[in-house]
Amino acid sequence: MFRRLVKSFTTGHHNTGITKDNLFDPIPADCDLECHSCTIKYPASFKVEESADLWQTSDEWATHIIIATGQSDWVRNVDHEKGSMMEAISKAKKPTNGKLMVSASNMCPPPEYYTDTPKPTTCVILPSWTQVENVTPNDVNELIDKFISPAPTTTTPMIDPEAVDGVVKEGKEIQPPQPLPAPAPRSRKNSLSEVGHMIKRTRTRDSVVSNGDASLTAALSNLSIGSRVTQTATELAASSYLKSHECPHDYLILLCSHKHRDARCGQSAPLLLKELRRHLQPLGLYRDLDDYRPGGVGIYFINHVGGHKWSANMIIYRKKAGQGIWLARVKPNDIEAIVKWTVLEGKVQPEKIRAGFDRCKGVTSW
Repeated sequence: MFRRLVKSFTTGHHNTGITKDNLFDPIPADCDLECHSCTIKYPASFKVEESADLWQTSDEWATHIIIATGQSDWVRNVDHEKGSMMEAISKAKKPTNGKLMVSASNMCPPPEYYTDTPKPTTCVILPSWTQVENVTPNDVNELIDKFISPAPTTTTPMIDPEAVDGVVKEGKEIQPPQPLPAPAPRSRKNSLSEVGHMIKRTRTRDSVVSNGDASLTAALSNLSIGSRVTQTATELAASSYLKSHECPHDYLILLCSHKHRDARCGQSAPLLLKELRRHLQPLGLYRDLDDYRPGGVGIYFINHVGGHKWSANMIIYRKKAGQGIWLARVKPNDIEAIVKWTVLEGKVQPEKIRAGFDRCKGVTSW
């Protein structure tokens, strides 16, 4: 509680008006989901803290790196694993663009990871959505210098291409967008039969921030965004000897599965994955660990993120919307609403949100 009070005074949340109720649009009050269709239950021994307010119970982060280890459980502190990327990052210089959150994951590393020394593996860097291949602990400084420090962060505004066109023609500097007022909750009813229409509408909305072409990218490279300059994934790749490309998925869901830190995480992650698969497969959105078809939802188990007493923790990244949404106290019967409203629409149950950012609105929870 004391930490949260200090944070509220040092970050100015009491003046910004950003709250758990308006950072993201709320799920409609008359949500008509048939949650009783979920037959998966947590064990009877699965008890979590239910009374505390989850809002702002996590620290801010600028960049999040997901490291492939092929495991779903790890030693208590993953940066103590000898010869690992996690250890190398913990000992390396800090990125210049803010706090780096590091997560080991069950993402599949290349076969050489199990035979070569040092271990070459795969990393996904968010929110730039850059996937770097065959990176070893010896490459950590290159990774930080070329892919993390110059990259957009959770607080880097996303630029509307139409605004850029006008700026390019007039030779002006691009200014970051101002935070938008939170819209009032809307009341409406939808069934799962409407999800296809919702996906189309979501992609249309998201395309506002992703329709640029090669000429726009070239123009952006010569413009400053506020007080800092960022680079695209393509430009970052061209400047490094490490091979990289854009992460193919449109959404990522990260589930804490770190059993050595808390047994509840080892119990909850597989059950939530099963329920996520049940709802995503009929929509053609589910992606297995080795399924890199464009689009869809990639789901990874990750190590300790903090707040195990509020298990299960889930972090959702939405590429085209420029959003990151951290939920807690997630139960299997919440998954239908999370898929329909949070993953596809960016809407949340306010009582479940711990933190998040929206680069289109230019707002964060911190």
